[in-house]
Amino acid sequence: MSEASSTPRENVVPLEQAAVRRCQGGEIDGLEFLYGIYAERVFRTCLRILGDRAAAEDQTHEVFLRLFEQIGRFDGRSSFSTWLYRLAVNHTLNRLRRRNRRSSKLREFVRPAEAPARELPDRHVLRKEEADRVQVLLSSLSPDHRTILVLREIEGLGYAEIAEVLGVAKGTVMSRLHRARQELKRRWLQELEGIACSTKMSKRREARKA
Repeated sequence: MSEASSTPRENVVPLEQAAVRRCQGGEIDGLEFLYGIYAERVFRTCLRILGDRAAAEDQTHEVFLRLFEQIGRFDGRSSFSTWLYRLAVNHTLNRLRRRNRRSSKLREFVRPAEAPARELPDRHVLRKEEADRVQVLLSSLSPDHRTILVLREIEGLGYAEIAEVLGVAKGTVMSRLHRARQELKRRWLQELEGIACSTKMSKRREARKA
């Protein structure tokens, strides 16, 4: 555990403010202090949006590089954590969009024109633990829905802070979050139905073999 992450919270804020000022002055030790406080949370956010640990680790480093480059824009009108979340979410969503475009082009290139599109086999999901299944379902949502669920349900941000991070009205946050929860619930129920159906089919095959 880093020195920064083990510092009592009541002592972190003034140290954080000093680190921000040092970082704005181009001092690398300021960046190192902020990394010690926020790296784990930034990584968790990147992981939930991207759904890939290696990509999330790489993206976390990229976010802090961007932080060092752009921290001069931080004017203190919002909390530093909100500003950092906005930076992390925006750059991670951009990475996700680039990856999706590359994946789409690759699928079109490697798939024969006459070959029908195939759905991913359910068995890969069914063998995972519940947390992994949730991540799979989360990754299947749109970037907007995925991001708002990560910020609210996983990172625990309030509606006002989410609105500031995403640059939307608080009412938009509430309606988008509602739709995202409904969509995740719908996909989760479909997943459970798939598991139940698969279990029934397995039992029937075993019964026929008996």
